[in-house]
Amino acid sequence: MYRLFKPFDLPHYYAVLEGRQEPFYLSSKKTKVPLIDENSVSFLEKLAIIEQASISLIKGNVNQGKSDKSLFSLKIEMVNRMLKTCIFCEKRCKVDRRKTKGLCGVSFEPKISSIFLHYGEEEELVPSLTVFYSGCNFNCLYCQNYEIARFPEEGKYYSPSILASLIEEYEKQGAKNVNFVGGDPTPSSHHIFAVLSEGNFKIPVVWNSNMYMSSELQSLLIGVVDLYLADFRYGNDDCAQRLSNISNYTEIVKRNLNIAFDTADVIVRHLVLPNHLECCTKKVLMWLEKEHPDVNLNVMFQYHPCGEAFFSKELARRLTEDEMKKVLDMVLNSNLKNARVG
Repeated sequence: MYRLFKPFDLPHYYAVLEGRQEPFYLSSKKTKVPLIDENSVSFLEKLAIIEQASISLIKGNVNQGKSDKSLFSLKIEMVNRMLKTCIFCEKRCKVDRRKTKGLCGVSFEPKISSIFLHYGEEEELVPSLTVFYSGCNFNCLYCQNYEIARFPEEGKYYSPSILASLIEEYEKQGAKNVNFVGGDPTPSSHHIFAVLSEGNFKIPVVWNSNMYMSSELQSLLIGVVDLYLADFRYGNDDCAQRLSNISNYTEIVKRNLNIAFDTADVIVRHLVLPNHLECCTKKVLMWLEKEHPDVNLNVMFQYHPCGEAFFSKELARRLTEDEMKKVLDMVLNSNLKNARVG
């Protein structure tokens, strides 16, 4: 394994971990917002008001309003409205998730595959309390968590109050964060917000995601997520469509990453795929180098064939030594200041 290593720059995450700040979600519960006339503002106008209050919160410039409602309670209301015509991700099914499943196949009461202290994440995160939600809005041919992502009804449902209590227990056992993942956490956003509503844990909230959430959902995640553990897989839309059945990938993920960088700490992960160095890895690195040269970046060589990858000529093998060396050279020859490779 190749290693380029220095500690990731995560100022807010460490401030929460060390007790110098509280998690954003707790602050948003304490923040009162100005009264909103529900009859005079549209959904998008209300969303904009909430987003502005969230940005003020993360900048420490919160003005206390006269409303009895907290910022977090307004976020819950908006998430539940979105659930009725689901636009949690950019597939935008617009189905009533209370009654039926969307394209992700995740039910109103989402299943959780496992909950455990994870020691295999980035060094700064371990031990990470990893909550694996079943189901995903992607359909990757080579999914590394195939049994979790492709079978959204496998696992156990935990009520928000029970899961919040479990998180608090794991916090006492030394969990450094709560890491919402899957699959992908986005289809289960309503449940995660409900869990946070019930919770009073003091550890950072990590959103471990493919970053294909809708702009509306990400607006509500501002002032809730302390750290994005963000996947950036493809350098072009053709590969994303062909290998993951995802449209307009690069525009959406770049948009969401830009917002993430402005509103929370971020670690970007890039899983290197065999035969995709020029079309994907190189382009991902070039964009990050241009837009976010100080990014905390983890370039990963862990790919192994899973699921349907065994039937694909390009994906039915691991990376070669030559491919790994080429990627290492790409990183070393870039201006990326804080990358790990291996």
